[in-house]
Amino acid sequence: MQPGAIVVVRLASGPSVRRVIETKGTRVRLALGRNKEARLPTERVLLETGEFAGNEDELSSFSAACESVAAGLDLSEVWDLCADEPSALSLADVADLYWSEPANPVQLAALLLHLGRDDLYFQRDAKGYSPRTREDVSATLSQRRARAEREAAIHELAGRLSSGELPSQPGRYERELLDHLKGFVVHGDNYTRAAPARELAALASPKSRDHRREAFALLVKAGLMSEDEPLEVLAADIPRDFTQGLIRLADSVDVDAALSDGHRADLSGIPTFTIDNADTADRDDAFSVERIDGRYRLGIHIADAASLVAPGGELCAEASRRATSLYLPETVVPMLPPRLSESIGSLEPGSLRPALSVLAEITEDGEIVDWEIVSSVVRSDAALSYDQVDSDAGDDAGEWRKLIAALDRIAAARGRLRARGGAVSFSRPEMELSVDARGEIDVKVVDRASMSRRLVSELMVLCNCLMAKFCAANGIPAAYRTQAAAESPPLVQDWDQEYDPVREFSAARHLSPAKLSSKPDRHGGLAVPEYIQATAPLRRYPDLVMQRQIGRFIRTGTHLYSAEEVLAIATSADAQIRELARIERQRKRYWFLKYLRRNRAGQAGNGGASNVFQAVVLERRERGPSTIELLEYPFRTRIQLTDRDSPGDQVAVRLHDVDLWTRSAHFIREP
Repeated sequence: MQPGAIVVVRLASGPSVRRVIETKGTRVRLALGRNKEARLPTERVLLETGEFAGNEDELSSFSAACESVAAGLDLSEVWDLCADEPSALSLADVADLYWSEPANPVQLAALLLHLGRDDLYFQRDAKGYSPRTREDVSATLSQRRARAEREAAIHELAGRLSSGELPSQPGRYERELLDHLKGFVVHGDNYTRAAPARELAALASPKSRDHRREAFALLVKAGLMSEDEPLEVLAADIPRDFTQGLIRLADSVDVDAALSDGHRADLSGIPTFTIDNADTADRDDAFSVERIDGRYRLGIHIADAASLVAPGGELCAEASRRATSLYLPETVVPMLPPRLSESIGSLEPGSLRPALSVLAEITEDGEIVDWEIVSSVVRSDAALSYDQVDSDAGDDAGEWRKLIAALDRIAAARGRLRARGGAVSFSRPEMELSVDARGEIDVKVVDRASMSRRLVSELMVLCNCLMAKFCAANGIPAAYRTQAAAESPPLVQDWDQEYDPVREFSAARHLSPAKLSSKPDRHGGLAVPEYIQATAPLRRYPDLVMQRQIGRFIRTGTHLYSAEEVLAIATSADAQIRELARIERQRKRYWFLKYLRRNRAGQAGNGGASNVFQAVVLERRERGPSTIELLEYPFRTRIQLTDRDSPGDQVAVRLHDVDLWTRSAHFIREP
C-alpha cells in the first residue's frame, strides 16, 4: 500500500476510512486525523479502494461521500434473494446484487461501512458475509421497534416532566421509567436501574449537571414526590406501618395475664409518676420515692414489655427487624404496634401495668445501702412533663413537689459521686422540632441541664447500672457497655456544671467509643463499674431482650439467651440503631434548615428576625473552614474565619443561603 492510499480499516470503534502514511512489512502506519497516527497490522485493512488522498481535506471529501452512500443503503431485498441459500458472499457479490452496474470505490467502501455497522441482514465470518435466518431478522426487527418505541416514550415523558406534567394514561414503559426515576432519587448510583433514570433526567433538563437532584425536582414538579419527601427513610427501606396480621396479634395480647403473674410484687399503692415530653405516647419509665428511717426508698419502674411480647413470635421478630423506634419531626415510626407501645405497655396514669422495678435504699449522700430488682405491678398516678417539673407550675407538678425535690436530691448526690469518679457530663442544649399536618415547623431549644432532665438522666444511669450489677452477680448473660476512661482530667466536669461549648466539643472528640462485651467492665465515661441498657424496652430491641433475661431469672432462676446470643443481638441491633440515629439527625437537620430558609434566610432585619446570628468558635483551622456553633440554636456548621478568630470567641455570622438538597447552610463571617 503506497503512501496516500485510501483504505477501509477495522478500528476498535468499527470500520473507518483512513489514509496510508507508509507500509513496513506486516504493519501499516495510518493517519487518524490531523497530527494523529496509528500503526496497525495489515490484516486489519478491509479494503484498498484504489483511490489516493494527498491531504486530510481530500480524505474528508472521499469519506463524506462514503458516509452519504452508506446512510442510504437498504440491503433487505438483497438479503431476501439469498436468505434461503445460506452460503457466504464476498463484498463484491453483495455489491453486484445491490447495484446493477459495477460498484465504484465510494460504493464499495460505503457498503463495507454499512455491513460493519449494521449486521441486521448479514453477519461477517471467516468465509465472508452470510445472510441471517428469517427468524433472526424478524426477532432483531422486533427488538429494534421496541427500542425505538422506548426511545420515543422516554423523549415524550422527558418533555412532559420538564413541564410538570404526566401522561394521562401512562403505559407500562412510562410507569417503569417513573419507578426508576424514584429509585434513582432515593438510592443514587447504587440503584440498579440508575442509567435510564439518569438519561430521562438529562433529557428533561439538559443544562443540569446533577441528574439525581434534577430527577427529584422533576418528581416534585409532577406531584409524584413531596418537596419534604423523607429520602433518608426511603433509602433505608424502613417500614412505616404494621401489617394487619401484626396489628391483630397486638390486639390479642392479654395484659391481665401478665398482671396476674403470682411472682409480681404489688407496688400499685405507692405514689408513682412519669416525667416525659408533653407529647410522649410511649411512657416506659416511672418513679417513686419514700422516706424510711432517714433514708430514701427509691423506685425506678420500667414497663415490662417483655411480658407482653413473646420470644420467638411474630411481634418479637418485627421488633428485632426494626431494632428501635424512629422519632422524626414529622412522624414517629414505633418499634412495636401502638396498642403495645402507647397503650397496654405504656405506664399511663390510672392503669395497672406490669413492670420491672429497681428498688434501692439510698442515703442523703447518694450511697446505696441496699437494693433489689423485682417483677411488679405499678400504677402511675400522674404523667408530668419536663416543663411542668422545671417550672413547678400546674396543679400536677405542684402536687408532686416534695417527691420531685427528693428525687432531685438523690440524682444530684449520685451525679456528684460519679463526677468525682471521673464521669464526663455533657449538657449541650438540644433542639426539638415538630412539624404539623400543614407543614408548620416548631423549633424549641431544650436545656439538657434543667433539673427535670438531669434527674431523669441520672436515675436511668442508676437503673442500668444496678441491672448490670444484678446480671454480673447472678451470672446472667448480658451485653455490657464498656468505655475507656477519659484521656485527661480537663475532660472531667462537675455534674451540674454549666454548658461550655468549646470544652464539650473537645471532650466529645477525645472520648473513646463505647464497646459491647459479654463480660462486665467499667464504663469510664459514666464512671460506673458495669453498665447495660435495659430502660427503654418499648422502643429499643436490645433493652427488650435484656429485660426478658432479667425477668426470666427473677421468675425461674434461669436465663433465656446465652452470652453469645445476647451479644450477637446487641451488636446487630446497635449497627441498625446507629444508622437510624443518623437518619433522625438528617431529618432534624432538614427541617431546621427549612425553618431557617423560611424565617431567616435573606432577611435584613426589617422588623422581623435578622439573618445575622451570634456564634461561638469551637475550633480554628489554619486552612479551610472552621467549626462554629450558633448561640441561638445548638447548630454546628463550618465557616471560613479570619486570622484573629480563636476557639471560644464569639463572632457574628450572616446566613447567606440554605440548600435543602445537600442539607447545608452557607454562613458568612461578618466583618
